[in-house]
Amino acid sequence: MEIEYDYSIEKFLLPRYRISPFETCDYSSNLEILAAGCEVNATPDVLARDDDYGSPIFTRQGREALNLALRALSLRSSDTVTIFTTTGSEYISGCVTDTISSHCKWKRKIVDSTKCILVIHEFGKMFPDIRSLTKFDIPIIEDCAYAFPSLFCGEKHAGDHLIFSLSKYLPIQQGGLLISKKDILNDRRVGHYEELAEKVFRHYEGDFLSIFRKRKDIESVYVEEFSKIGMRPYFNYSSNECPGAFVVEIMRSLAELECMKKFLQGREVECSIYYGNNAMFLPCHQKMTAYDVQYIVGLIKHTLGRSS
Repeated sequence: MEIEYDYSIEKFLLPRYRISPFETCDYSSNLEILAAGCEVNATPDVLARDDDYGSPIFTRQGREALNLALRALSLRSSDTVTIFTTTGSEYISGCVTDTISSHCKWKRKIVDSTKCILVIHEFGKMFPDIRSLTKFDIPIIEDCAYAFPSLFCGEKHAGDHLIFSLSKYLPIQQGGLLISKKDILNDRRVGHYEELAEKVFRHYEGDFLSIFRKRKDIESVYVEEFSKIGMRPYFNYSSNECPGAFVVEIMRSLAELECMKKFLQGREVECSIYYGNNAMFLPCHQKMTAYDVQYIVGLIKHTLGRSS
Protein backbone atom coordinates (compact mmCIF):
# COMPACT_ATOMS: atom_id res chain seq x y z
CA MET A 1 0.00 0.00 0.00
CA GLU A 2 1.31 3.44 -0.92
CA ILE A 3 0.72 6.44 1.31
CA GLU A 4 -0.07 9.91 -0.03
CA TYR A 5 2.07 12.73 1.38
CA ASP A 6 1.86 16.48 0.99
CA TYR A 7 5.53 17.25 0.45
CA SER A 8 4.95 20.96 -0.05
CA ILE A 9 3.97 21.58 3.57
CA GLU A 10 6.63 22.23 6.22
CA LYS A 11 5.81 20.05 9.20
CA PHE A 12 6.74 20.72 12.78
CA LEU A 13 8.20 17.23 13.16
CA LEU A 14 9.87 15.64 10.16
CA PRO A 15 11.12 12.05 9.81
CA ARG A 16 14.90 11.86 9.75
CA TYR A 17 16.85 9.51 7.50
CA ARG A 18 20.60 9.04 7.73
CA ILE A 19 22.97 7.12 5.49
CA SER A 20 23.92 5.29 8.69
CA PRO A 21 21.36 3.11 10.49
CA PHE A 22 22.26 4.91 13.74
CA GLU A 23 19.33 6.46 15.59
CA THR A 24 19.17 8.38 18.86
CA CYS A 25 17.90 5.33 20.74
CA ASP A 26 21.05 3.43 19.71
CA TYR A 27 23.18 5.73 21.85
CA SER A 28 22.01 4.24 25.13
CA SER A 29 21.70 0.74 23.63
CA ASN A 30 25.34 0.82 22.62
CA LEU A 31 26.39 1.93 26.09
CA GLU A 32 24.51 -1.07 27.47
CA ILE A 33 26.40 -3.29 25.03
CA LEU A 34 29.66 -1.73 26.19
CA ALA A 35 28.79 -2.36 29.82
CA ALA A 36 27.71 -5.97 29.17
CA GLY A 37 30.79 -6.95 27.18
CA CYS A 38 31.24 -9.27 24.22
CA GLU A 39 29.21 -12.06 25.82
CA VAL A 40 25.98 -10.25 24.88
CA ASN A 41 25.80 -12.05 21.55
CA ALA A 42 28.29 -14.92 21.34
CA THR A 43 28.83 -15.71 17.65
CA PRO A 44 31.47 -17.07 15.27
CA ASP A 45 34.31 -14.62 14.74
CA VAL A 46 34.23 -13.26 11.18
CA LEU A 47 37.61 -11.67 11.85
CA ALA A 48 39.19 -15.09 12.43
CA ARG A 49 40.14 -15.12 8.75
CA ASP A 50 41.69 -18.14 7.03
CA ASP A 51 44.08 -15.95 5.04
CA ASP A 52 47.26 -14.07 5.87
CA TYR A 53 45.73 -11.02 7.58
CA GLY A 54 46.81 -10.17 11.10
CA SER A 55 45.04 -8.94 14.19
CA PRO A 56 42.20 -6.41 13.67
CA ILE A 57 42.55 -2.89 15.02
CA PHE A 58 39.40 -1.01 16.01
CA THR A 59 39.59 2.76 15.73
CA ARG A 60 37.46 5.76 16.56
CA GLN A 61 36.76 6.52 12.89
CA GLY A 62 37.35 5.01 9.48
CA ARG A 63 39.72 7.84 8.57
CA GLU A 64 41.81 6.97 11.63
CA ALA A 65 42.15 3.43 10.29
CA LEU A 66 43.31 4.88 6.97
CA ASN A 67 45.77 7.11 8.81
CA LEU A 68 47.27 4.09 10.62
CA ALA A 69 47.66 2.20 7.35
CA LEU A 70 49.38 5.16 5.70
CA ARG A 71 51.65 5.66 8.71
CA ALA A 72 52.71 2.01 8.53
CA LEU A 73 54.03 2.65 5.01
CA SER A 74 56.43 5.36 6.23
CA LEU A 75 55.55 7.62 3.32
CA ARG A 76 57.51 10.80 2.62
CA SER A 77 55.93 14.10 1.62
CA SER A 78 57.31 13.64 -1.93
CA ASP A 79 55.62 10.24 -2.30
CA THR A 80 52.28 9.69 -4.00
CA VAL A 81 49.22 7.60 -3.20
CA THR A 82 47.43 6.68 -6.42
CA ILE A 83 43.66 6.38 -6.05
CA PHE A 84 41.53 4.00 -8.09
CA THR A 85 37.75 3.81 -7.78
CA THR A 86 35.19 1.31 -9.01
CA THR A 87 33.95 3.55 -11.82
CA GLY A 88 36.89 5.91 -12.29
CA SER A 89 34.57 8.77 -11.34
CA GLU A 90 36.16 12.03 -10.22
CA TYR A 91 34.13 11.88 -6.98
CA ILE A 92 36.30 11.17 -3.91
CA SER A 93 35.37 12.07 -0.36
CA GLY A 94 37.40 14.82 1.26
CA CYS A 95 37.81 12.57 4.30
CA VAL A 96 40.01 10.36 2.13
CA THR A 97 42.01 13.02 0.28
CA ASP A 98 42.55 15.16 3.37
CA THR A 99 43.90 12.16 5.30
CA ILE A 100 46.29 11.28 2.48
CA SER A 101 47.42 14.90 2.14
CA SER A 102 48.58 14.87 5.76
CA HIS A 103 51.17 12.27 4.70
CA CYS A 104 51.98 12.89 1.05
CA LYS A 105 50.51 13.70 -2.38
CA TRP A 106 47.75 11.88 -4.21
CA LYS A 107 46.92 11.36 -7.86
CA ARG A 108 44.47 9.37 -10.00
CA LYS A 109 47.12 7.56 -12.06
CA ILE A 110 50.34 5.67 -11.46
CA VAL A 111 53.38 7.96 -11.50
CA ASP A 112 57.07 7.49 -10.73
CA SER A 113 56.54 8.65 -7.14
CA THR A 114 53.63 6.26 -6.46
CA LYS A 115 54.42 4.26 -3.33
CA CYS A 116 50.90 3.05 -2.51
CA ILE A 117 47.62 2.32 -4.29
CA LEU A 118 44.30 3.13 -2.61
CA VAL A 119 41.30 1.30 -4.06
CA ILE A 120 37.86 2.69 -3.18
CA HIS A 121 34.95 0.26 -3.52
CA GLU A 122 32.37 2.94 -4.32
CA PHE A 123 29.08 2.65 -2.43
CA GLY A 124 29.63 -1.09 -1.92
CA LYS A 125 30.32 -1.90 -5.58
CA MET A 126 33.60 -3.78 -5.62
CA PHE A 127 36.47 -2.64 -7.82
CA PRO A 128 36.73 -5.02 -10.80
CA ASP A 129 39.76 -7.30 -10.95
CA ILE A 130 41.65 -5.74 -8.08
CA ARG A 131 44.30 -8.43 -8.34
CA SER A 132 45.45 -6.89 -11.60
CA LEU A 133 46.89 -4.02 -9.55
CA THR A 134 49.35 -6.34 -7.81
CA LYS A 135 51.50 -6.18 -10.97
CA PHE A 136 52.80 -2.81 -9.76
CA ASP A 137 54.33 -4.56 -6.73
CA ILE A 138 53.51 -1.74 -4.33
CA PRO A 139 51.29 -1.80 -1.22
CA ILE A 140 47.53 -1.71 -1.77
CA ILE A 141 44.98 -0.26 0.66
CA GLU A 142 41.34 -1.18 0.09
CA ASP A 143 38.78 1.36 1.26
CA CYS A 144 35.78 -0.81 2.18
CA ALA A 145 33.90 1.93 4.03
CA TYR A 146 30.74 1.26 2.02
CA ALA A 147 31.65 -2.37 1.28
CA PHE A 148 31.34 -3.81 4.79
CA PRO A 149 29.74 -7.10 3.54
CA SER A 150 32.99 -7.99 1.80
CA LEU A 151 34.09 -9.14 5.27
CA PHE A 152 31.70 -12.08 5.21
CA CYS A 153 30.17 -12.43 1.75
CA GLY A 154 32.94 -14.27 -0.01
CA GLU A 155 34.72 -11.37 -1.69
CA LYS A 156 38.48 -11.93 -1.91
CA HIS A 157 40.72 -9.01 -1.09
CA ALA A 158 44.14 -8.26 -2.53
CA GLY A 159 44.97 -5.30 -0.31
CA ASP A 160 47.76 -5.20 2.21
CA HIS A 161 45.42 -3.13 4.38
CA LEU A 162 41.61 -3.19 4.55
CA ILE A 163 39.73 -0.16 5.90
CA PHE A 164 36.14 -0.37 7.18
CA SER A 165 33.73 2.23 8.55
CA LEU A 166 31.36 0.66 11.06
CA SER A 167 28.75 3.43 11.07
CA LYS A 168 27.98 2.79 7.39
CA TYR A 169 26.60 -0.65 8.29
CA LEU A 170 25.93 -0.83 12.02
CA PRO A 171 23.84 1.40 14.33
CA ILE A 172 26.80 3.22 15.85
CA GLN A 173 27.82 6.88 15.70
CA GLN A 174 31.38 6.21 14.61
CA GLY A 175 33.98 3.50 14.53
CA GLY A 176 36.60 2.13 12.18
CA LEU A 177 38.35 -1.15 11.57
CA LEU A 178 41.78 -1.86 10.09
CA ILE A 179 42.86 -5.33 9.01
CA SER A 180 46.40 -5.71 7.69
CA LYS A 181 48.42 -8.55 6.22
CA LYS A 182 51.09 -7.91 8.81
CA ASP A 183 50.58 -6.72 12.35
CA ILE A 184 51.48 -3.04 12.34
CA LEU A 185 52.66 -0.74 15.06
CA ASN A 186 49.67 0.44 17.03
CA ASP A 187 50.89 2.57 19.90
CA ARG A 188 47.55 4.28 20.46
CA ARG A 189 45.87 3.95 23.79
CA VAL A 190 42.67 1.95 23.44
CA GLY A 191 40.03 4.29 24.79
CA HIS A 192 36.28 4.43 25.19
CA TYR A 193 35.46 4.84 21.49
CA GLU A 194 37.75 2.05 20.31
CA GLU A 195 36.34 -0.32 22.90
CA LEU A 196 32.79 0.71 22.02
CA ALA A 197 33.46 0.06 18.32
CA GLU A 198 34.69 -3.48 19.00
CA LYS A 199 31.89 -4.33 21.45
CA VAL A 200 29.16 -3.14 19.08
CA PHE A 201 30.81 -5.01 16.21
CA ARG A 202 30.88 -8.22 18.28
CA HIS A 203 27.31 -7.73 19.45
CA TYR A 204 25.92 -7.59 15.91
CA GLU A 205 28.34 -10.10 14.41
CA GLY A 206 25.79 -12.90 14.35
CA ASP A 207 23.31 -10.62 12.53
CA PHE A 208 25.59 -9.53 9.67
CA LEU A 209 24.01 -11.83 7.10
CA SER A 210 20.42 -10.94 8.04
CA ILE A 211 21.35 -7.23 7.91
CA PHE A 212 22.79 -7.82 4.46
CA ARG A 213 19.56 -9.46 3.28
CA LYS A 214 17.42 -6.62 4.64
CA ARG A 215 19.57 -4.11 2.79
CA LYS A 216 19.17 -6.10 -0.41
CA ASP A 217 15.40 -5.96 0.13
CA ILE A 218 15.50 -2.17 0.48
CA GLU A 219 17.65 -1.95 -2.63
CA SER A 220 14.97 -3.89 -4.53
CA VAL A 221 12.25 -1.51 -3.33
CA TYR A 222 14.28 1.49 -4.51
CA VAL A 223 14.77 -0.10 -7.91
CA GLU A 224 11.02 -0.79 -8.22
CA GLU A 225 9.90 2.65 -7.02
CA PHE A 226 12.31 4.55 -9.24
CA SER A 227 11.40 2.42 -12.24
CA LYS A 228 7.85 3.78 -11.93
CA ILE A 229 9.15 7.25 -12.78
CA GLY A 230 11.64 6.14 -15.40
CA MET A 231 14.78 6.20 -13.25
CA ARG A 232 17.30 3.47 -12.71
CA PRO A 233 20.06 2.63 -10.23
CA TYR A 234 23.56 3.83 -11.04
CA PHE A 235 25.11 0.54 -9.87
CA ASN A 236 24.06 -3.03 -10.49
CA TYR A 237 25.09 -5.09 -7.48
CA SER A 238 26.01 -8.77 -7.54
CA SER A 239 24.49 -11.28 -5.11
CA ASN A 240 27.50 -10.74 -2.81
CA GLU A 241 27.21 -6.94 -2.82
CA CYS A 242 24.72 -4.48 -1.38
CA PRO A 243 24.55 -0.68 -1.39
CA GLY A 244 26.22 1.26 1.39
CA ALA A 245 23.94 3.98 0.02
CA PHE A 246 21.56 3.78 -2.91
CA VAL A 247 22.79 5.72 -5.93
CA VAL A 248 20.11 6.69 -8.46
CA GLU A 249 20.81 8.08 -11.89
CA ILE A 250 19.07 11.45 -12.40
CA MET A 251 19.60 13.00 -15.81
CA ARG A 252 19.30 16.61 -14.75
CA SER A 253 21.71 19.56 -14.63
CA LEU A 254 24.03 20.10 -11.69
CA ALA A 255 21.99 23.16 -10.67
CA GLU A 256 18.81 21.06 -10.56
CA LEU A 257 20.58 18.34 -8.57
CA GLU A 258 21.83 20.97 -6.10
CA CYS A 259 18.24 22.18 -5.60
CA MET A 260 17.08 18.60 -5.09
CA LYS A 261 19.85 17.98 -2.56
CA LYS A 262 18.93 21.15 -0.64
CA PHE A 263 15.25 20.18 -0.66
CA LEU A 264 15.90 16.66 0.68
CA GLN A 265 18.43 17.77 3.28
CA GLY A 266 15.98 20.45 4.42
CA ARG A 267 13.54 17.63 5.12
CA GLU A 268 16.09 15.64 7.16
CA VAL A 269 17.10 13.19 4.43
CA GLU A 270 20.87 12.76 4.42
CA CYS A 271 21.99 12.66 0.79
CA SER A 272 24.40 14.19 -1.66
CA ILE A 273 25.21 14.45 -5.33
CA TYR A 274 27.52 11.84 -6.80
CA TYR A 275 29.59 14.67 -8.24
CA GLY A 276 30.86 14.25 -11.76
CA ASN A 277 27.89 12.02 -12.50
CA ASN A 278 24.19 12.61 -13.06
CA ALA A 279 23.32 10.84 -9.84
CA MET A 280 22.48 11.22 -6.18
CA PHE A 281 23.03 8.88 -3.24
CA LEU A 282 20.36 8.17 -0.62
CA PRO A 283 19.94 6.22 2.65
CA CYS A 284 19.60 2.46 2.16
CA HIS A 285 19.90 0.40 5.31
CA GLN A 286 18.35 -2.37 7.38
CA LYS A 287 16.12 -0.17 9.54
CA MET A 288 14.19 1.15 6.57
CA THR A 289 10.95 -0.23 5.14
CA ALA A 290 9.15 0.10 1.82
CA TYR A 291 7.21 3.07 3.24
CA ASP A 292 10.46 4.91 3.95
CA VAL A 293 11.65 4.34 0.39
CA GLN A 294 8.31 5.53 -1.01
CA TYR A 295 8.58 8.69 1.09
CA ILE A 296 12.11 9.50 -0.13
CA VAL A 297 11.30 8.72 -3.76
CA GLY A 298 8.20 10.89 -3.37
CA LEU A 299 10.36 13.81 -2.26
CA ILE A 300 12.42 13.45 -5.43
CA LYS A 301 9.25 13.21 -7.56
CA HIS A 302 8.01 16.40 -5.91
CA THR A 303 11.18 18.32 -6.78
CA LEU A 304 10.89 17.16 -10.38
CA GLY A 305 7.28 18.30 -10.56
CA ARG A 306 6.09 14.79 -11.33
CA SER A 307 2.63 13.55 -10.45
CA SER A 308 2.03 10.21 -8.84
